[in-house]
Amino acid sequence: MISATVTNDDGIHDLFVTVIDLNLAVNTVVLDRKRINMGDGVPISLQEDSDGHGSISWTVNPADEPATVNTNTVTVNDGDVVKVSS
Repeated sequence: MISATVTNDDGIHDLFVTVIDLNLAVNTVVLDRKRINMGDGVPISLQEDSDGHGSISWTVNPADEPATVNTNTVTVNDGDVVKVSS
């Protein structure tokens, strides 16, 4: 398992964050619209691949602008901080 932290790096908005672990066969949701306040972070655990890396897809919606969506896919190493923003 890989441990990482998802951090709200948006300087303006609190965010609703969804994170999907792409290394699991069913692409398991790790965070489901979890509200993360500006500057705060949430620890997550991910399945590692054969090279020891995690792979996630994250989607954010600003708490005060729910129609705005930002999505990204990233590779994650143990101990990484994944900075998300809108």
